[in-house]
Amino acid sequence: MKKLKPFLSRFPEYYFILVSLLAGYSPPLSLNPLAVVFVLVLVAQIIFSHRILGFSIASLLALVHLFMLFALLSEWNEFTTTTTDSRNLLLFGIPLFLLNSMAIALMFRKYTHAHASASSGTQGV
Repeated sequence: MKKLKPFLSRFPEYYFILVSLLAGYSPPLSLNPLAVVFVLVLVAQIIFSHRILGFSIASLLALVHLFMLFALLSEWNEFTTTTTDSRNLLLFGIPLFLLNSMAIALMFRKYTHAHASASSGTQGV
């Protein structure tokens, strides 16, 4: 359990770095500048572990995540019949939604726990 806690503490930032690089990449070796900036912000967050910035990143990701969920459901509702395309949309969209939700929840927990520890004067995460 002691080895799992440090991993879960850093998992969301590393996960969102990977997702941002994958989403921002387009062949041949072209990166979206917005994705690069977001990756740099996440790297700075890993290095400096700023509580307010971490909470802000988690809040922004939660809003974008909700928008993407509504986009997924909107696209799924456009299918008049159940086809392999509609099943594939849900088969890949729902697990991605759950994984992102878990990472966002871990970020919220990490930075609200850091706030509670800083307020009480005890050593935090």
